[in-house]
Amino acid sequence: MQQRQAEVLKRKIAFLDPQAICESRHLGPMWRKDDHDVLSKCQTRKQRQAKRIDEHKKIRRVVVYVSLQMQRWQDWDVIWAPYYFL
Repeated sequence: MQQRQAEVLKRKIAFLDPQAICESRHLGPMWRKDDHDVLSKCQTRKQRQAKRIDEHKKIRRVVVYVSLQMQRWQDWDVIWAPYYFL
C-alpha cells in the first residue's frame, strides 16, 4: 500500500524496515534489571555485565542500519520510518 502511494505522488520515497527499528530491539536491553529473565540465568555480576554489553551491541546494529539507510537515500524526497505501531 505504501509503495502505491509513493507511485501516485510521483516522488522518490524510501521506507525503513519496521522490524529492524522496532522499539523492543533497542530500548528493552537498556531497562533490564538483574532479575530479568535474560540476566537471571547469569550467576555472577561479571556475567550479567557481559550479557548487558552483548545486548548493547544489538542497539548499535539498529543505529548502524538507520544511518546507512539515511546515507543511501540522502537524495530521495522522503524517508519513512514507521516506528511505533500496533
